[in-house]
Amino acid sequence: MEELNEKLKKDVEKAADFHGDCPPGIPIGVYMVDYALELLGDYKKLKCVAETPRCLTNAVQVMTSCTLGNPYFKLIDYGKYAFTLYDRETGEGVRVYLDVKKLDRENYPLVSAWFLRDKSPMSKLDKKKVTQEFLTKAGRDILSYQKVKVNLPPKDKLYHSKLCKVCGESFISKDDEVCAACDGRGYYAVMKK
Repeated sequence: MEELNEKLKKDVEKAADFHGDCPPGIPIGVYMVDYALELLGDYKKLKCVAETPRCLTNAVQVMTSCTLGNPYFKLIDYGKYAFTLYDRETGEGVRVYLDVKKLDRENYPLVSAWFLRDKSPMSKLDKKKVTQEFLTKAGRDILSYQKVKVNLPPKDKLYHSKLCKVCGESFISKDDEVCAACDGRGYYAVMKK
């Protein structure tokens, strides 16, 4: 396992700052993004589809121009520690994932226990030791990739803004007259003052 180069060190620091701390998923995510960019080679315009809402997405956002705030990052939560970077003009790209078949419990006991959540309780697992084992032993050795062709619609449809007939707030909708929050589909309920 080669020593962490200066660029990767800086990327890990930036991703950790963005994330708020440095759990093992941050350096693993940085390695995954670095690997994907190397495999992808030349591209004109980059786009990402992430398969988890976890740490990995922060590494993608820090190391690429794909962020939740622009249309070049899409989250399709399959619950997998994986993502695809692809050229948005051709749809051709590379999907990188943490490969459980390569995550040998004998060689990488801490990374394996962390990733497979088989250490009980998880709070007793020393995340710094997990990170150190990943950086000094595992690295790219536990990653795999697939060349892929992405089949997503080129752009999400943008609908016009409407004013909710109940709360009066602006929301985007094709057909609804009442926003999701007011018709009971919201993630919150307004509390009385």
